[in-house]
Amino acid sequence: MENKNLETFINKLAFYNEHSSDDKTIVSIIVNNKNIKAVNPVLTHNFDHDDMLLFLFTLNFCKPDFIKTQRIRVYFNDVAKFINKPVNNCLYNYIEERFDKLYNKQFEISYKEEGKNITHMINLFQYMKFVVNKKYIDRSYVDMQISDFIMQQLLDIQTKNMYQKEIMSFTNPISKLMMFMLERDRIECYKYNEEYRKVYSYNYFSSRIDFPLENSKEENIRLLIDAFEEIKKQNIIVDTVEYYSGKEVFVVRFISFSETEIEDLISDRNFEIK
Repeated sequence: MENKNLETFINKLAFYNEHSSDDKTIVSIIVNNKNIKAVNPVLTHNFDHDDMLLFLFTLNFCKPDFIKTQRIRVYFNDVAKFINKPVNNCLYNYIEERFDKLYNKQFEISYKEEGKNITHMINLFQYMKFVVNKKYIDRSYVDMQISDFIMQQLLDIQTKNMYQKEIMSFTNPISKLMMFMLERDRIECYKYNEEYRKVYSYNYFSSRIDFPLENSKEENIRLLIDAFEEIKKQNIIVDTVEYYSGKEVFVVRFISFSETEIEDLISDRNFEIK
């Protein structure tokens, strides 16, 4: 199934862009596969427009611990305001049905890589629980946990939003790829309370980045060193980096997250349904 509008979003992070085709909804989404190579998959689902609006609405309730827990709590009275319905006992079943639909449905993401057809089945959520208090209606809520795949997409989008100015200034084409890779590891350090330090081998990068075929290993290492310097120059993500030629490893210390950066990672989202 061809989506001619996909090319519009090449090299962009567009979380959701809807198109219609017969009885299915076609969505363009830019993601990275396990090798950090950009792929442009076609995503199909049977959610309607209101379902997606409800999902995006829930993201407004992320708290600072969302990065560590991937959990969100949404109170029924907030949902009632969003869908413009009165808060009463009849509303409980309606809200549960709407969120159950989001929880139980799957996205299908398909694309071609090296001549092979790749398909992923993706859930929005990996956990959901309803807590209904019929005595105190305004205390009823739904707890949910975002799936790992969706979580990574949200963080990548926020990384792009936070560092858009710095990304535009990069002259080394590898800097942008490395920036996302490094930011993911930096987030992992924060998430698991680890030291903001990682050791990367040359093979780690060479297996994830498509260097020019004619390049020697020495040329590739120089590109990596230059990319690190370019990222450091912008005072983002990387604090220090040392390259040890004998072992061909990079020892990287990340800038620790401030409270403001954590807030930026979970707020100021610019997701639009078009």
